Amino acid sequence: REAELLLFRRKRAEAVSVLVQGGWVYRAIKMCIRCFAWEQAYDIARTHSTHLDTVLYHRQRHLAATGAAETLPKLQKLAAELGQVDEAVVKQKVEAEKERERARGGQQGGA
Repeated sequence: REAELLLFRRKRAEAVSVLVQGGWVYRAIKMCIRCFAWEQAYDIARTHSTHLDTVLYHRQRHLAATGAAETLPKLQKLAAELGQVDEAVVKQKVEAEKERERARGGQQGGA
């Protein structure tokens, strides 16, 4: 909740920091994706060695929807490393994260 309020106040960096420090890495990544902060989402995923495919999946969907080509070198390199992202695997990982959050007591809707 605190992170969402910080985001509302346009303090994204602080909001992301609160989530990461609280152990909510997936939520921090998802917040960056929602704000189109792709490089920050990538950096968090790379630092924590998790959800790199999730970031790439959402980025590729965004690019397809806008009809644009990839311009971010970090994500171009990631796409070359990972190849084709399996949507089912990404959705399964996201669902597992949401279940983990519910078990931890952090389901507040939204992200």
